[in-house]
Amino acid sequence: QIEVIGLRGRDFMGTLKLLPGVIDTSARDAPGWGSVGNLTINGLAQFNFSYDGVTNKDTGSNSGNYAAPALDSIAEVKVQASNFQAEYGRTSGATIVVVTKSGTQKFAGTASYFRRNEDYNSNTWDRRRSCDAAKAIGATSANCEKPRYRYDNTAYTVGGPVLIPGTTFNSRRDRLFFFWSQDILPRTDPGGLQNSTMPTALERDGNFSQ
Repeated sequence: QIEVIGLRGRDFMGTLKLLPGVIDTSARDAPGWGSVGNLTINGLAQFNFSYDGVTNKDTGSNSGNYAAPALDSIAEVKVQASNFQAEYGRTSGATIVVVTKSGTQKFAGTASYFRRNEDYNSNTWDRRRSCDAAKAIGATSANCEKPRYRYDNTAYTVGGPVLIPGTTFNSRRDRLFFFWSQDILPRTDPGGLQNSTMPTALERDGNFSQ
């Protein structure tokens, strides 16, 4: 189910939006540290994040997940929102539990590539408006290009039994397994863009007729 859910930024925290009581205003363009930001569950914004049974947060500030598990490596995501069992606690809010996959008796793996680029986007409304306004006053250097929007995500996994060539160790493939997952996420986005509308010369003189 996790694999087929459409997550724009491949951030597993985006799956929590499907649960009742969850409000998530984060853009989630890509997974990363601090993915609990802009998230509330049942009105609370303090969470405990458990990664394979280990608390994985900056407990000093009670925020900031240290790990951003690759989406293809996750076997299960579970959210304890209330009526906690004795094994959960530490925070007043929900406990988010992530369990990773493990190797099996057969070798298996996946490979994928995800690309988001301004080539696939239409221009933004505010960029078109400012461009049209600049052209209207005869500006020759109006910036009408689409804003940069580039996220490239290469991912792969591989898992299976641990075998030692030339020996009978784990010959039945039922004693020791391995699983490896990696997401390669080059970040070339320019960061946040803030637009400010400044008063025209007429407006500064108190003339708002235009």
